[in-house]
Amino acid sequence: MRNLQELFNEIDALKREQRELKSSFRDALANSAEHQEAIENVKKVKAAKSTIEDKVRGDFGPEFNKLEEIKNQIAELSVMMSDVALSRIMKGERVEVFGPYEAQYEPLLSVKFRKKKE
Repeated sequence: MRNLQELFNEIDALKREQRELKSSFRDALANSAEHQEAIENVKKVKAAKSTIEDKVRGDFGPEFNKLEEIKNQIAELSVMMSDVALSRIMKGERVEVFGPYEAQYEPLLSVKFRKKKE
């Protein structure tokens, strides 16, 4: 197995190269008159879309509020489910749930690194 620090350094070098290439690409797009015109057209269409969505949202007042409540409730329950699953994993218990049609779900854990705040 490779050294953790070596892997981190390799990822960091690739991310730096990726940032440089993306920056060059953005500069090229910024200098393209065609691209700038397309951006202006997209802004106009987005504004029109937003106006239409606001009008429809106003027509569906109670239903839209219910939709927002459901969305928030799902987010809260998802956090709660993650907390329960993580505490069971820490205790060494098996964690699985079953969905419709006996579909089996298992937890997916991920480890990420972020820069330490000093």
